[in-house]
Amino acid sequence: MKKFILTGITAAVLVHACSNTETDVAAETMAASLQVPFDQLPVTNAVFVVDGTTNYVNVMGNQRKPIPTFPSVAQKKGWAVGYVKDTYGKPVPGAVIGVRSSAYGGFTSGSSAVTNEKGYYEVMIPWGVADFYAGAAMVDYEGSPVSMSLFPADSSLGSFPGPAGIVKNWVLLPYGQCRRASVASQPHFSSNYFGASISIEYASYDKGDFFAQPDQFERNSEFEIKLIPQELMHATEKRSFTIRKTVYYNSLNVLNIPVGKYKIEARKLPGGEPLKLKSTFYNPRPEYGMKPSEATGSAMITFIPKSSDAGTTIPYGGNWEDVRILVSQ
Repeated sequence: MKKFILTGITAAVLVHACSNTETDVAAETMAASLQVPFDQLPVTNAVFVVDGTTNYVNVMGNQRKPIPTFPSVAQKKGWAVGYVKDTYGKPVPGAVIGVRSSAYGGFTSGSSAVTNEKGYYEVMIPWGVADFYAGAAMVDYEGSPVSMSLFPADSSLGSFPGPAGIVKNWVLLPYGQCRRASVASQPHFSSNYFGASISIEYASYDKGDFFAQPDQFERNSEFEIKLIPQELMHATEKRSFTIRKTVYYNSLNVLNIPVGKYKIEARKLPGGEPLKLKSTFYNPRPEYGMKPSEATGSAMITFIPKSSDAGTTIPYGGNWEDVRILVSQ
């Protein structure tokens, strides 16, 4: 079974190693003890019933994995400093943190740093009003490095005065809402979630429509999509998702899916007849997406990263393309 492995990358500024304290060792030992082999995780199932006029479902709702504790760091004038950890509390080496400043005339300047083996970084802040333009970790997903956006541990991210410096810690999340205000105004946008997404597309017709095609769904009929995890990142359970959809509008966005690999099953209700699945997204990287690209009843899903460049991945935002699948009879 493939594993999720954090991988380092190069950047303009490298940081020096921090001292290895007894507290650090104890925290890492505790973090390692929290990890349970995938085949030993408890199995659960969440069921969602989606009406005809609703075209999205956030499968993890408001849930977010607990934020780990961080070592105390003194604020340092003219520098952004802090740590990056995963949800087990383990340090994330090789994460990229980028800071930029704007002083006069709209011109900006920036600098970046890569976290060391303790997950620690220091970035010199250019003069002016500053913000974080990059915040991402590199993860080996399906044998290739992908970039995953980082969550600010204090749930806050905005501009700040560069000369004063700032302490900002970050967490690598496999799912969860990004900015709550953005989710409230645009809950159907996949980029508002750290989890991945699948876009289910289908064609429908009104009862008695002379031009209806055999592969289309009659409005107010039902079908079921089930996602069964085969691998998961930072998981404490193997949670499957069963989504029962009433047909009306011709799409359904399944959002905030914990990052991993899934088996997708599709069937017509109430009889349970298997449905046809077809990938509709042009994907130049065959290791991602739906395999096979056309199937009946079931297929495998690996999610599609938007970027593999941590230096250009914004923090506090999703970084996964929709896996687009056409469902038909």
